[in-house]
Amino acid sequence: MEFLFPSMLWGLLLLIIPIIVHLFNLRRAKKVQFSNVRFLNVIKSTSSSKLVLKHYLALLLRLLFILFLVVAFSVPYIASEEVKYTDDRTSIIYLDNSYSNSNLYNAAISGFEKNYSLVSSMVEESDRSQRYRLYTNESADISNRTPLVKEKFLEKLSEVQLTSLNFGLDQLSNKIRRYNDQNTVYVFSDFQREQFSFTELTDTTNQYVLVPSKYNIERNVFVDTLFLDNISIRSDSKNSLNVVFHNSGNEDVDDLSINLIANDTQLSTNTVDIKANKSASIKIDIGSVRDSIVRCEINFEDFPMTFDNRFFFVIKRTRPITVLDIGQGSANVFSSLFESDLFDYQSMPESNIDYSLMQVCDLVIINEILLDDPSLVRELKSFLEKGGAVLLVPTEGINISYLEQITNANVELFQQPVLSIDQPDVSDPFFKEIFDADPDDAKMPTSKSLITWNSGRPLMKFSNGKPYLSSFDVGNGKVYVLAGDLSSSGNNFTQNALFLPVMYNIGFESSNRSPFKVYNRISEDFISIEIESGNTSNLYKLKKGDLEVIPEQRVIDGELLINIGNLDVEPGFWELAIEDEIVEVLALNHSSEESIINQFSMEEIEDFGSKYSNVTVLSLNDSQNWGESGGAVTDKKNLWKYSLILALLFFFAEVLTLRFL
Repeated sequence: MEFLFPSMLWGLLLLIIPIIVHLFNLRRAKKVQFSNVRFLNVIKSTSSSKLVLKHYLALLLRLLFILFLVVAFSVPYIASEEVKYTDDRTSIIYLDNSYSNSNLYNAAISGFEKNYSLVSSMVEESDRSQRYRLYTNESADISNRTPLVKEKFLEKLSEVQLTSLNFGLDQLSNKIRRYNDQNTVYVFSDFQREQFSFTELTDTTNQYVLVPSKYNIERNVFVDTLFLDNISIRSDSKNSLNVVFHNSGNEDVDDLSINLIANDTQLSTNTVDIKANKSASIKIDIGSVRDSIVRCEINFEDFPMTFDNRFFFVIKRTRPITVLDIGQGSANVFSSLFESDLFDYQSMPESNIDYSLMQVCDLVIINEILLDDPSLVRELKSFLEKGGAVLLVPTEGINISYLEQITNANVELFQQPVLSIDQPDVSDPFFKEIFDADPDDAKMPTSKSLITWNSGRPLMKFSNGKPYLSSFDVGNGKVYVLAGDLSSSGNNFTQNALFLPVMYNIGFESSNRSPFKVYNRISEDFISIEIESGNTSNLYKLKKGDLEVIPEQRVIDGELLINIGNLDVEPGFWELAIEDEIVEVLALNHSSEESIINQFSMEEIEDFGSKYSNVTVLSLNDSQNWGESGGAVTDKKNLWKYSLILALLFFFAEVLTLRFL
């Protein structure tokens, strides 16, 4: 038997008081006058013997009362044989504080609140000499590597809050192995399938006590994914937003109200019906994007898990498409064509090419040059491998061999007189938004041919079936080839209404190689962001209001990779800044795995625990606290109630003895 408060045993010194009172009774004898004392000897002998017995019995009962009262205040207990605290063993407690634990354990409290109460109760009832280490999803030993006494542990425990970080048993096992000793590890968690693995518990070095929280309500709706119809976001084109919701529960959800907020202004309200354990999507027309960046939010009301009721995303107008025009043919046509805030146009002669500029462009136009410079061909092939786009406008005498190297196609010289160009296939995504009316009413251009080919993706054809404009996938990029030049007489494509939208779509397709990601998950290992070449050596920070963090970061090929997986950041809009300049705005959201309600059942956990001698599973009812959960797996069997009952029995026995004996 051990005592929770052994210092209270000093109260046993009080036992000396009734003994002193008994031995040194200061009461004086009272004289009584009698007329006849002939019979007093016999009466005196009988009364004295009975009185001595009564006093000794009262003293014994009084001592027993004080003894058991002091013992009750010392809180005696018997340590369990299965999980017994010893001086050479430190208890490790893992409290799962991920957001999935915000689900309701019962009608009154959440799973996190229940586990918090259990941990607090367990520590408060333990021996004062016991030491603890506390782990949470922040993945750090909150006790700072020094085991804590119960008072310090409870102080640290009070600081624990829900977090977006995840921390599995594999990470916990790796952390506690460094202590190189045996430990009792208590795991308080909701045991989600997506984030929990039992394989680490097979390590018999430590004893594990698993305390699962089984939720009474299995319902949660969250945004599974979100995307735009057109990833090239321009001020002159309309767009639609597609939102996919998932119901991770066993109840259907009907008429869930969905709100779309953009720059703190509500744009629309929609409703959606979602079957149990199914997904449903809605499409929202968002029109054209006038601002360079729009901070948007989808929100709804869903109970009891509310942490994922808001989903953040950013709509950013596509950056200007950089166009480099190499050559002299039709120079005035392209310079006037790309005079728009959608494009950043530059031109240079064939004799003075800046190859470093080429590598940072989206679209390179080979504008009616002979293409006989092997250095230019080599740079173009490298440019295409990196995902760039090339528009090739031929001229008479063009080098077919180099042209074939660029297109990876069989190209041959083919001159034909001026022919009309047929109506294009309007079902081709390339011509989306070009033809609002019947294309049969559109006036088509004419052109002569200088070259031809029989492969690639035909976009426009001559009336005789020969290709006029085709695209070729080369490396990670695209090559667009025209069959004729744009400057010869009879070639009126540049004066036709189709010329501008066709050239614009070539430019827009070339910019899709690195689309802006409208949202990110906090759980992502790395987030990739394009940066200017001059900022590669600077330190970037993430800011949200008064919060500021410096993520792990590195720059590779003009892209900044930041790691936020090990940071406890909250969802919302975070500004990526260098010094005081905002480089990018990121929309961060909770991991979808946190929103999925998919727990291991109690039967599955108990079945696993039954296979290993070092694993004990503790099942609690709603009304139980740690002390009532069953002595076999707790740290002690409390005896203070029995001591208190015995103390009261001896007290009443003393009263009865003095009254009736």
